Amino acid sequence: MPHSECAFPIEPEEPAAVASRLLPSPVRHGKGAGGESLSRPRPLIIAHRGGTPGEIENSATAFRHAIEAGVDMLEFDLRQAGDGGLVLLHNPVLHAEGRRWVVADSSVEELRELVPTLMTLDQYLEAFGHRRPFNLDLKTHGFEREVVVALEHHGVVEQAVISSGHTLSLRRLARLNGRIERGLSRGHAASSSLAISPLAFVNRTYLRLMLPWMIRLANADATMIQYHLADKVLVDRLHAAGCRVFAWTIDDGNQAAALAATGVDGITSNYPRRIRWALDQQTW
Repeated sequence: MPHSECAFPIEPEEPAAVASRLLPSPVRHGKGAGGESLSRPRPLIIAHRGGTPGEIENSATAFRHAIEAGVDMLEFDLRQAGDGGLVLLHNPVLHAEGRRWVVADSSVEELRELVPTLMTLDQYLEAFGHRRPFNLDLKTHGFEREVVVALEHHGVVEQAVISSGHTLSLRRLARLNGRIERGLSRGHAASSSLAISPLAFVNRTYLRLMLPWMIRLANADATMIQYHLADKVLVDRLHAAGCRVFAWTIDDGNQAAALAATGVDGITSNYPRRIRWALDQQTW
């Protein structure tokens, strides 16, 4: 059944109705202050570009190590090469031997000469598509149909969450296959030097106010937000409309624990082992 986009504005729904549309997160069990048994979801731990320090990002080795570390979800970046191939790369330009190589103008084989660990989307889906749910982050747009065809071919539509900062890209994905979960990515300025500028508070306030409208316009049913934007009021509002909320990128255990208290559905990290240990110390 197709995903329906987040609905705003709405009256708060019954909790059971909201929960029925949200995929469950892993549950941790513990004891309350009075010894009573407690059980509530903890956020999914998501390996950012494989989340394996010491390994090349977006590589098969990084993904294998992340799975061994017990992550709940893998995350990777996707671009289209000049010959139409879909490759797992974050940066639009590679530098080697004093030259610039523009990904969109280079063939897969040329790129692989620069990055021997380079994976294509088909290679990733063949090796890992059924092993963990994954967040496929589109770094640009215009190749949505090719992505959907690949997901359908490998039978991993239900495993995927596709994120993008491009509203029209997400709308096109919804038309191509409404069963694919789609997440609007926002808050990139909050992770840059702008985060400490005098306008930082204004920027964060604006995004918090406008995010529900942005998600609806994008026909999305999830959002990936920079963790500084996440607070309980916003997360509760998005949950009430049936949206999952993922926060990026958190590498500090204490920050992750505080973020988990807001109710986010997933925490993306370069150090998933560290985050998992920090969250496992909490009472869930």
